[in-house]
Amino acid sequence: MAEANVPGSTGNNTEKNGAPDSVSRRGFLRAAGDVFKYGAMSALLLGNAGRPEPEEPLDPMINRLASDRIPGATKPLEVLRVPGALRGLIHIGQQHVVSDRQILHHGARQTEEDLRVTERSQRNVESVILHLKSAYGLRGVQLEGTTPAVIDRLHRLRDTHRRIVREHREEIERRRRTNPHRQGNTMDALQIRSIEARHMTEYLRGAAQIGLDQVMEFTRLQDLLSEFQTAAHEEILCLRDHPDDRERQAPLRQRREEREGAFLRQADRLWYRFQGAAIKMHFEGKIDLYPIASEAFHRENERRIENARGTEQRRAIFDDREDEAVRMATSTMNNERLPFVATVLGDDHRFNGGPHDDNNISKWNSDHPREKIWLARIDTAL
Repeated sequence: MAEANVPGSTGNNTEKNGAPDSVSRRGFLRAAGDVFKYGAMSALLLGNAGRPEPEEPLDPMINRLASDRIPGATKPLEVLRVPGALRGLIHIGQQHVVSDRQILHHGARQTEEDLRVTERSQRNVESVILHLKSAYGLRGVQLEGTTPAVIDRLHRLRDTHRRIVREHREEIERRRRTNPHRQGNTMDALQIRSIEARHMTEYLRGAAQIGLDQVMEFTRLQDLLSEFQTAAHEEILCLRDHPDDRERQAPLRQRREEREGAFLRQADRLWYRFQGAAIKMHFEGKIDLYPIASEAFHRENERRIENARGTEQRRAIFDDREDEAVRMATSTMNNERLPFVATVLGDDHRFNGGPHDDNNISKWNSDHPREKIWLARIDTAL
């Protein structure tokens, strides 16, 4: 049987001089070099065949969140770590007001205790958002029930309030420059607070979807606003006409402070019980708001909820809305160049799967392997 030829040797393992079964030093070195060359090429061609693929990295933020003690959170943080996901969704689970549709369809009118639970949850939501803003650079939140049109309306209401207050401040400053000896700091401050209170009321009215449970609360707020503005006006007149009469000013100041405090407490009831902490913080200029659904999805989803029953209705309320929230969150992250989006959504919703839900995050990551996201859930309800 013929022997296999080794590169650099003769077929019969002989030297040129014919000496059998011997290999020259030059031939041996040439053969060894060729073996090294072919071995290196094979290694390059085969790569890491047979070795386990390296794991994709985890976003450091998810580990940081998991170990954080977040003010306002009522349960341990839940996280879904996703290798290769360098952006994420933070679900702030909220307790929120029952809608009129739920009341009419299911007789689910809220009790005073229900409203107190909602208020506590919304105050917790506010604490969570403030922490995420200071510790992680959160700029805004995606808000339940909002579309681009709703967000635009809220922006316009807030910007109108800011413009009017700014114009009044500029007018007061103009008066001071014109008359540097004018003594009116307290009067000016009262005028501004009265204007701010009026426009806060208008924002609350404009932001609200006035419901059966809210009518009396708004009526009470408007009454308290009128009482506060009357008391502030009386104090301003006294300060103007009797600038040195402290005895005359004192009861008017006390009355105005009481009326102002009652107004602000009632405003807080409306913010936390009916509007929510996110809208309050948006009005105050602390955060931005992002829509949770497109106009087209919202219209179709509302139609399905009205017409469907049973499993199909539950899917429309929960799973479909969660899928849309994930889609809108990734769109917001792309458009705003954000590393994460926080969404304020009812605590019955589960992006990681639940009684009424698919695993929306896994579904998104499977369909969008180049845009994978992780998930963190922060509960605020008791």
